[in-house]
Amino acid sequence: MQILYRLFIACLVFLTEGVLCCCSREGNLTNYLLNTTRYSMRFRPVLHDNHTLKIRHSLILYRIVKVDEKHHKIDLDVRIKMQWKDQNLKWNTSDYGDIKQVNLDGNEIWTPHIILYNNADFNDSETSSFKATVTYDGNVTWVVPILTMSSCKINVLNFPLDEQVGDVMASFIYPILEYNNKLP
Repeated sequence: MQILYRLFIACLVFLTEGVLCCCSREGNLTNYLLNTTRYSMRFRPVLHDNHTLKIRHSLILYRIVKVDEKHHKIDLDVRIKMQWKDQNLKWNTSDYGDIKQVNLDGNEIWTPHIILYNNADFNDSETSSFKATVTYDGNVTWVVPILTMSSCKINVLNFPLDEQVGDVMASFIYPILEYNNKLP
């Protein structure tokens, strides 16, 4: 009998924690923001279709993983930082316990589709699982770590004192008229 009582108490505690978690202010806010009747990640987050979406982006070199001089390829570990305003991810902080920012999965909100030029091996399907920070005024910051192999002319004539220059550029699927890309 005592085992059944303990099992009952354990189940009650487990269910109570689940209900409290679902009813938290951050949970309510997330449910509000991602409600499918008011938000769709399939469309650019602008109020009107003729508005441009300004995206600030930067590419940060984290480390050089490998250099293949023979095949003119370089493996890079980079971070792509993107910032934009999502007009549909705004909230009144007083309605949600003064929460000013929330972290949302990149696969739950609209995110720019990334294409790296001069890239020999890149799959952008791996980028959507990273969290984005969203502030109450709709500002979104999304930092995506990427391992990429880029093609780059490599000249080792002055080795070991040589310098290499290669282009790694990011672009997006939408035309420039709809994006208006900005570098920081």
